[in-house]
Amino acid sequence: MKEVLIIYTERIISVFIGFLISFLIINYFSPYYYGIYKYVISIASMFVIFLMFGFNGANVRYIPEYLVNKEYEKISFQISLFFIIQIVAISISSLAIYYLLFHNIIKLDEEISEEYVFILFFMYYLKSYFAESLLVAFSKRIILTSLRIVLYFLQLAIVYYALSLNVNINDFIYYIVTFSIIETLILIISLLSVYKNMVPTNKIKKFKIAKQLTYSFHNYGFMVVNFLRDNAATIIVVTYLFDYHEVAYYSIALILPNILRGFSPSKVFNGLIMPEFVKNYKINNDKQVVFEGLNFMSKLNLIFLIPAIIYSIFMYQVVIENFFSFEYAANTFYLSMFLFLNILLLSYLDLNILASNILEKSNLVFNLNLFSISNIVLLIALSDIGRLSIGIASLVSTFLTVLAFWIILKKHFNNRINFYFLNKHILIYFIFLLGASFGLFYVDIYIYMVGFFIVTIVSMKYLMKTDFIEIKERDFLKSKLPQKCKRWI
Repeated sequence: MKEVLIIYTERIISVFIGFLISFLIINYFSPYYYGIYKYVISIASMFVIFLMFGFNGANVRYIPEYLVNKEYEKISFQISLFFIIQIVAISISSLAIYYLLFHNIIKLDEEISEEYVFILFFMYYLKSYFAESLLVAFSKRIILTSLRIVLYFLQLAIVYYALSLNVNINDFIYYIVTFSIIETLILIISLLSVYKNMVPTNKIKKFKIAKQLTYSFHNYGFMVVNFLRDNAATIIVVTYLFDYHEVAYYSIALILPNILRGFSPSKVFNGLIMPEFVKNYKINNDKQVVFEGLNFMSKLNLIFLIPAIIYSIFMYQVVIENFFSFEYAANTFYLSMFLFLNILLLSYLDLNILASNILEKSNLVFNLNLFSISNIVLLIALSDIGRLSIGIASLVSTFLTVLAFWIILKKHFNNRINFYFLNKHILIYFIFLLGASFGLFYVDIYIYMVGFFIVTIVSMKYLMKTDFIEIKERDFLKSKLPQKCKRWI
């Protein structure tokens, strides 16, 4: 329970500090320069994804196995071989990137130093491959989580200090690079300490690594395809189709939807609820048990996300205008509605991917995630209609991917993750909360801010006591909650 608490604390701090950092940067720079900042970060992230080759996933998959079997020499060999391959690829790619930058094929504002982009990319690589993935591989997730909490506050301090100096955009990127170097050093030093304690030999034993390479490249395909649905990929395409202003507007429109996604039950309670269902599946080899757990999670997602999305849409312009500016509120409201709806679909996508991985059908994840490519295709095809094309492309691509999972899982396992959209209790829940929102919002904004929470809590309590939540699901949830909370179910 202590580990779960630390992980959830990290998530809350991440959202809070992330919002504060966005608040500082957005209110300091104009939309144009904020767009440049987001583009630079996205470009560096893209290089890392394409040059990781899925080796980080192979380390997480096979190193725990080597540790159990005390095959320490294999650990050193695998890490070293993967590192050499990546360094060669990074060297060649760096030359290619420099050529593309020199000939203005890769778009980069003339105010930004190219060296900063290269350093940022290399730091992101070292952090992702050596620090984060290996700490997870050595089962030191709590150490990683604790370090991240410290680093969030350090990042906030550096951003605040940089902006207090009235820096320009290039100088600000310098401070971001500085933080990235410090972050990487802290994580690598921590990793070296863990490595020294867990790998008692410096010997390297050569062995056939074909299986590991196959797993890596399969994982690599998934990472690349998944990246095409990622916010960073969208930002890069938006930069080329439109301009840095639109990047800024898209980034602003993402802030509140991303907060909702971070706190959705499929993200927050996954580690608390699913392990028991997976355990029963492993014991009895009953795949239907897995779907029972995932459909329970699907119900919890709806119970949380329906009021959260309604409230966020009604409060969106008020929040964005007060924290940022009227310009951002006016230019992002309609785009944000598509992104809020996309969060609901992404919660189903998370559960479908989890189902495929638990039931050892990870190849389905890669094959069906190919639908994510439609995000980029639709964005380019619909670019003439402006920024709404971003929201439409995201929503449609996620819907197609979820629909494909819905069909294929039924074919493979004779079961699927249910939507429950047409369930009578959910329809009443949705209509009542939407009606209450219209009524309270147009009476007074402050009454709505408080009143909607009261209405939501009462509605949730009612819904939890209907047959929408089965008796065994209710009993399971009671077993996980503190004594004071059980009476609400």
